[in-house]
Amino acid sequence: MKRDMDLIREILLEMEKIPSYDLWQSRPLLGYDEKDVVAHIELAQDSGLLVASFCSGPTATVQRMTSEGYDFLEALKQPTLWQHAKDRITSAGLPVTIAVAKTVLEKLINDALAKLL
Repeated sequence: MKRDMDLIREILLEMEKIPSYDLWQSRPLLGYDEKDVVAHIELAQDSGLLVASFCSGPTATVQRMTSEGYDFLEALKQPTLWQHAKDRITSAGLPVTIAVAKTVLEKLINDALAKLL
């Protein structure tokens, strides 16, 4: 399986849609089967973006998004900003990791903020 940051982004966007204290059940997303979605939920949990539990078979229940997850989601929520960040990362020949994406997104946001001030 190849890690797909767009799938991690989509999982976070799905989490944001549900009411507080509701659980989110894994399901196929973005053309990925549930097994791959669960693997990406595990990756997101490993990175501190959300808290989930895993059942036998390829299913997961996401209990909540962490504060770090919300911060990351806010940075990548806007599709044009997310695409711009991915383009800059890949054009520089860098890996699209969560840490690299956070850094580039923060830089783009700070640059835009500096123009406002």
